[in-house]
Amino acid sequence: MAAVEVTDEAKAGGLLKISEEYLTPEIKAANSITHILEDQHSHSVPEIASCTNIPAEKVELFLRFLAKYSFISYDEQNKTAVICTDFSSL
Repeated sequence: MAAVEVTDEAKAGGLLKISEEYLTPEIKAANSITHILEDQHSHSVPEIASCTNIPAEKVELFLRFLAKYSFISYDEQNKTAVICTDFSSL
């Protein structure tokens, strides 16, 4: 099986689908978290952690990283995050 599969949908949208077996645990975690945030609603760290089985501390680190580069808005006090509309359209 190829590491990268180009589907008809991907060709149309310019996207590549990478086989799950080639993804590192870190990339899988990042993918899980961003998938939750794609709905453009506010999500709490405990909610994301429970949905992804990723420790809350790691979820917070990743959310801070995304916020640092303006991909999301992260409320440190309430520990909630929401994706920025510019990032969600990518």
